[in-house]
Amino acid sequence: MNKNETILKNAKATTEQVSKVLSKPKTLIYCGPTINNGEISQYAVFQGNLPEHVKKHLEAEAAVKELLIPVQDFAAVKNRIYQKGTREQLLFEKALNYANGGNK
Repeated sequence: MNKNETILKNAKATTEQVSKVLSKPKTLIYCGPTINNGEISQYAVFQGNLPEHVKKHLEAEAAVKELLIPVQDFAAVKNRIYQKGTREQLLFEKALNYANGGNK
């Protein structure tokens, strides 16, 4: 195998590795309030396809969907939820209204 073939082979392996990483299911965490007696619990973690009972709440209230975030964003989003006037705090309040029976 010559130098160019080796480089191409290594490049292909790298591309395949990147593809595997990108195709892995993303892990999401729900940062909103608990909904419907635990149908979606605050800080519930989901990987891969979401359960149907979760999807129905995401479709019913946009704020609930917005609070389902990649786990790597969790710390920053959680901090902003507790800062009055931030987008995340307003989303949490809207999701809390939904969880308490509003918008149903």
